[in-house]
Amino acid sequence: MKSTNVKKSLFSILLCLTLLVSLKAQDASNNTGEEVYLDKLPDIKIEKLIFYQNPLFVEYGKLADNYTPEWYPAFCANGYYDYFKDNPYNAVKYYHSISGFTKEKLSESIQNVIGGKYSRQELYPNPYEYIFGEIWFIYKKTNERIGIVMGYLPPNKINNFKFKTDQCENKDISNFPFINMANYVQPFIYEDDLLKRADPPYVFNKVLKNKELIIKGMTFESFSVLLKNAPTYVRSRLINDKRIFETVKNTPNGPVVVNQ
Repeated sequence: MKSTNVKKSLFSILLCLTLLVSLKAQDASNNTGEEVYLDKLPDIKIEKLIFYQNPLFVEYGKLADNYTPEWYPAFCANGYYDYFKDNPYNAVKYYHSISGFTKEKLSESIQNVIGGKYSRQELYPNPYEYIFGEIWFIYKKTNERIGIVMGYLPPNKINNFKFKTDQCENKDISNFPFINMANYVQPFIYEDDLLKRADPPYVFNKVLKNKELIIKGMTFESFSVLLKNAPTYVRSRLINDKRIFETVKNTPNGPVVVNQ
């Protein structure tokens, strides 16, 4: 019985945040209320949009890139304890206090993961994650800085593709549209000057209030609209396997790179 409870606890840690946030986003899209893009919410001030034209690729929790985003340690706290090397309990500090995940609560699950009790497929039922964008904003009522990281969880690994601002570019997957894949949507929040995994109900129910509105901007299709409507955004590409970032300005004649 104890082993069963530990396993349930583990999977609640590894799966609930991704699935819960995905369901929250779906709830918003199924709501019959008013449609509102994130940049139109009165309590939200968008600071920065980051578009990964060559998506960040995560395989079984490991980032396959020469660039490490600021949110990656908090991302790894959700079961990829190899990132923390000799001290997996460092993962605990990357959970926001509202989440209630303490060292005591995570201890048994951490021991089972680092002890190799579960297979990679058990730990990562969706082993492939392709991150296409980030939205960073200030919640004006509390002055909290929050980030939402978005991507897709395809059933199979897909190589050598990139996004346009409105679709995916790859002849091999022309009949495999990303719009129909499972969404990955994970919020992060600053607390004590450290970026942590946010509590999904707090961000999606209290801050974004998706029970009252259809919040748009967190699928690739709607994120593309945010990019086109923003004065500027950051675009990231791979050039000779090196990731670069460039500031793109939207002009009447189309997007123009203004800074690299």
